[in-house]
Amino acid sequence: MTSLMAPHPSPGTPRLHHLLVMMLGVAQTQLLRVAVEIGIADLVKDGPRSIDTLAAATGTDALALARVLRGLASIGVLAEITPQQFAKTSLSSMLQTDHPSSVRDYALVMGSDWAHSVWSYFPHSVKTGESGFEALFGQPCYSYLQNRPEDVAVFDAAMTALSRQESTVLLDVFDFSEFHTVVDVGGGQGLLLATLLRANPGLHGVLLDFAMVVEGARTVLESELADGRCEVIEGDFMTAVPAGGDVYILKRILMDRNDAQARRVLSHIREAMHPNGCVLVADPDPTTQYGALLDMLMLVVFGSSSRIRTEAELSELFASADFILTRTVSAPPTLRLFEGVAV
Repeated sequence: MTSLMAPHPSPGTPRLHHLLVMMLGVAQTQLLRVAVEIGIADLVKDGPRSIDTLAAATGTDALALARVLRGLASIGVLAEITPQQFAKTSLSSMLQTDHPSSVRDYALVMGSDWAHSVWSYFPHSVKTGESGFEALFGQPCYSYLQNRPEDVAVFDAAMTALSRQESTVLLDVFDFSEFHTVVDVGGGQGLLLATLLRANPGLHGVLLDFAMVVEGARTVLESELADGRCEVIEGDFMTAVPAGGDVYILKRILMDRNDAQARRVLSHIREAMHPNGCVLVADPDPTTQYGALLDMLMLVVFGSSSRIRTEAELSELFASADFILTRTVSAPPTLRLFEGVAV
């Protein structure tokens, strides 16, 4: 879905070659999907392996696998150290099952049949502003996924994998120690909240999400719940949010809501928050290549009304809900953090 290519060709790379490689971005996505599905990164983590050894271990055709391995090597995910011998790289390590920064589940989501198919409706979304996903499947994305528990499990795992890395980054760029109660709105499995609470012993946490989602969070937050430092609340943030927090976090929440929906969430927070509190919106950074390309996925899945907003658009959205944008902080490699306080 997203390209591993640099935004501009390296010196000496013919422009035509660079452009043709960009056109084959789908091949990169599917190479990563297959690599994860058959466990290539796990098989080479302890040392180089031959094509025949890997084919036997994965139950694949050796000739076909050789082409896949060389394709992965061409984008830096593997290294062919000698003819027919492939070794790990820093990129393949992040596709390992047990790597602390693994994004293997994210690769599965991006390469999944439903995500792959929806791109054929991208021109439809560009021409009409409508959701290509709904045109293809006849229902909104989240409704579709809820009827496919296996896909939901992979999707949740992918979001948790990203959250594991993004949570640490948010700690680095924002000081939560001055607050008393943090409310993670739509906090999913609770990994972000757990990270914040463990790094800030004086912080109390509240997690809000749907019942089917927060069940897993009770395990992630088990020690914090036992110590009375955390609450897990089942609910819909489009209806209401818990009151009394002095910092409310919306991580990857507003980007798939239209302006009216986003304004409603912010208004609920404005009504519920402590008078001296703030709201933090953490979404992918649209000024990066990752953010710009992910925004295209937002377009085809949700239509033109949902998007990864620019700073100016977020500032305008804040103002419509009686907030003022006070700070914008880069949280690389994926996020940008917006802080808003009540007017």
